[in-house]
Amino acid sequence: EMVHAAALDAADVVIVDPPRKGLDEDVVSRLCSTDIPNTLIYVSCGFDAFRRDFDKLTNEGGWKLDRVEGHVLFPGSDAIETLAFFTG
Repeated sequence: EMVHAAALDAADVVIVDPPRKGLDEDVVSRLCSTDIPNTLIYVSCGFDAFRRDFDKLTNEGGWKLDRVEGHVLFPGSDAIETLAFFTG
C-alpha cells in the first residue's frame, strides 16, 4: 500500500527487507519510476531474488550500487544476509 501512496514521494531513504522471493513487481516498478528517494537500502535473505531485483533496479531504474555487504546472522548455517546500499 505504501508503494502507491504519496509517502514514497517524500522519502529521502527507503529500506526494503523482502521475503526470500524478493520484492513484488509493483514495488520494483515504483522504485524504478521515481527520482525520489535518494537512497535505497536493500536487505536480502534470498540472493537469487536480490540478483533479479538488482538487475531491474540498476538497468531500468538507474540506481547505482554504492556498497554491498554479506552478514552471517545464524552461525552454523549457510545463510548469508545481503545488505546493499544504492543511490538514485
